[in-house]
Amino acid sequence: MKDKAIISSMFNRVAKNYDLVNLLITFGGVYFWRKLALWGLPKINKALDVATGTGAFIPQLKKVSNEVTGIDFSKEMLNIAKERFPSVLFYEGDALNLPFSDKSFELVTVGFGVRNFQDLEKGLLEIKRVLKGTLVILESGPAQNFIGKVIAKIHAGFWVPLIAKLFSSDPNAYNYLLDSTDNFYSSSELKEILTKLGFEEVKLKSLAFGNINILWARSS
Repeated sequence: MKDKAIISSMFNRVAKNYDLVNLLITFGGVYFWRKLALWGLPKINKALDVATGTGAFIPQLKKVSNEVTGIDFSKEMLNIAKERFPSVLFYEGDALNLPFSDKSFELVTVGFGVRNFQDLEKGLLEIKRVLKGTLVILESGPAQNFIGKVIAKIHAGFWVPLIAKLFSSDPNAYNYLLDSTDNFYSSSELKEILTKLGFEEVKLKSLAFGNINILWARSS
């Protein structure tokens, strides 16, 4: 089980340049993946961004939702998000204990956050509790094909350490982020977990040779 305090402290340390580093290590892909994750979704009233971080998903969410709420356990990440989006209501809190009533959101997004949940199934069930609509997960994970594995090895062994060293205030933090990807569930396993927990219409799209995955699911 992941230590919440340690992970929160790590994200606090890397908050300042977190978005820049993510943009560079993904060659700008992260911007398009977020757009694709919400592409074609109908306009709704209330959306929740879990593990919102610096609010990177917020610009896309505001295009599909009249009201957007964000929650994260990193205070420094949230400080950046609040400064960027003063009209959005942000909460400092735990994804495993969301401070919202049942079925209060029509859309929940988690961008590169579920692999940091202390208890994945508990976090997903908590999301299911507050959701009556669509769940969108954008997450990295271990590639399941040869080309994807080779690209991931080069990416993790050279590119990410280089960019982290040049631009991050805590380059060592990216060792954890890389390890958390390697040790996370595969896309097919994550899809199975969502189905097992009672989510419906679970769909999966793999990108970047299987290293990035988008999952859509419904909760009624």
